[in-house]
Amino acid sequence: MSYPRFGVIFAATIAMLTGGCGYQFQGSGTSLPSDIKTIAVASVENETLTPGLGRDVEEGIRTMIESFGALRVARSESDADAVLRASIKDLDTRVRSVTGVSDIALEYDLTIIVAAELRRRNGKLLWRNPGVQASQQIAGTSSVVVTSGSDFAQGNISGESLAGLEDKEVTRGAGRAALTDLIEEISRRIYIEAVAEDF
Repeated sequence: MSYPRFGVIFAATIAMLTGGCGYQFQGSGTSLPSDIKTIAVASVENETLTPGLGRDVEEGIRTMIESFGALRVARSESDADAVLRASIKDLDTRVRSVTGVSDIALEYDLTIIVAAELRRRNGKLLWRNPGVQASQQIAGTSSVVVTSGSDFAQGNISGESLAGLEDKEVTRGAGRAALTDLIEEISRRIYIEAVAEDF
């Protein structure tokens, strides 16, 4: 048995399978019409009480477009072939688990929901999703105490409510790191849905 020959045949087979079907990494191509070369990202509306979130998501989307390289980010809407508009509908923090004795939060789910659409400069719709969603888990700390109220027990507590608990808000420490990851993830999902080539 000749193993070197088997290796050559195996490598050739892989080359045919990957090269012949036009295999490429997700996001490196585009599903948009061929004349769409540039995208402008409009200012992202922020309907939450978290300051600066719209600006951060806007920058995240721009960075995502630039990193994949399939399209160019235009300096202004008048220079773009298409315009992406987005609005942050919700940033919600829900208690995932608590300790049984002291009602101290062990984990949270931080979820963001964004409505987004991509249109040609003339207004023709190319893509729309009113509820792009992403979530991140946050580990609780001993300083974050969950009360025994029904809203806490059922996990129905908003990010704004937790943020109002003085030094106990979830945007500190791990919460801030999770929010950064969440912005990157929602930006990636918007890009993949609006721009990336279908498989």
